[in-house]
Amino acid sequence: MAGSLYARGSELSTAAVTSAPELEIAAVSKRYGSVMALESCSLSMNRGEILALLGPSGCGKSTLLNIIAGFETSDTGSIRLRGRSLNDVVPHRRDVAMVFQNYALFPHMTVAENIAYGLYPRRLDATTIRARIDEMLALLKLSGLESRYPAQLSGGQRQRVALARALAIQPQMLLLDEAFSALDRNLREEMQLELSLLLHRLQVSTILVTHDQREAFALADRIAVMETGRISQIGAPREIYEQPASDHVLQFLGTTNSLDGIAEAAGTTMALRIAGGLAFACPPQAIPLRAGERAVVYIRTEDVGIALHPTAVHTSEPGNVSLVTFLGAQERIVVSLGAQQVVIERPTRSTSQQIAIGAAAFLDFDPAKCRIAAPAVSP
Repeated sequence: MAGSLYARGSELSTAAVTSAPELEIAAVSKRYGSVMALESCSLSMNRGEILALLGPSGCGKSTLLNIIAGFETSDTGSIRLRGRSLNDVVPHRRDVAMVFQNYALFPHMTVAENIAYGLYPRRLDATTIRARIDEMLALLKLSGLESRYPAQLSGGQRQRVALARALAIQPQMLLLDEAFSALDRNLREEMQLELSLLLHRLQVSTILVTHDQREAFALADRIAVMETGRISQIGAPREIYEQPASDHVLQFLGTTNSLDGIAEAAGTTMALRIAGGLAFACPPQAIPLRAGERAVVYIRTEDVGIALHPTAVHTSEPGNVSLVTFLGAQERIVVSLGAQQVVIERPTRSTSQQIAIGAAAFLDFDPAKCRIAAPAVSP
């Protein structure tokens, strides 16, 4: 099909990695009154790449997406798409398509009319528009639904229509603003898989905003983790998960225990005592500590093991198993160490060892997997 996205995708696949970035954002800032929504944010991405802006509510990720789309203006900084400055370009001339959280379909238009909405301003002939509609219907598995209205569609079908409308104009960049949040978990994961396959096949440069780390991992080639208007770290999913650049990134990705410890001299080295018999030598990457100083120990739930006998890091005073939860492929075990609790997550079928509520248990982990930080200062 001439001019189709199928052909366009194959053309872009050979040029997906180029020396020139697809998108360049340099020192973009935005303030709303006394609130600094974005502070000197910079990033670049390659053609055909899928980038996730990941962070909690209020961190600035949607503000940054809206600035890229042209719905908001930045106070400082620049945005360039394929070398062209977008700073003074109105939204409908940026060659960027956006899928909103609520899909923003026109309720009085059929599926076909919604898909075609962005094509008429481009002054395409009727044959081309009809061909583009048919292509989108096939691509997004909407064939047979073209005469229905949004109210007659399921949530997943409405999302497909919103994606079809966005892709129909063949944008240089696709923007997704929490586009899966309205779907139930099973349908959300199904749609994430389908969209990941589709976008990689078409090589459509995409930025998605999400607060869901699982969604970011499922879709993105790289993730930019955001915190209070700043980009804390950018990297491949495995890289930022295994090598978090800050306490915020560590805590936001995965499930992490946060334990209070106190430094103790242990010969020529320094050790950290958590509670009772749980103590270990400070790992090499730990912050400098003096005897008597307090610290926070972060360790991910999957990095903690459980035993019914003393271990190298837990030699006495066992904890008490206070909760065991079956989660399907995983189980979650909570061990109480005095006033502190340690959460352990492990594959359900990984061991024949059965742990019961009320059992005395010892913890086991590699100190090198711990992150040591100074306690937060109370305001």
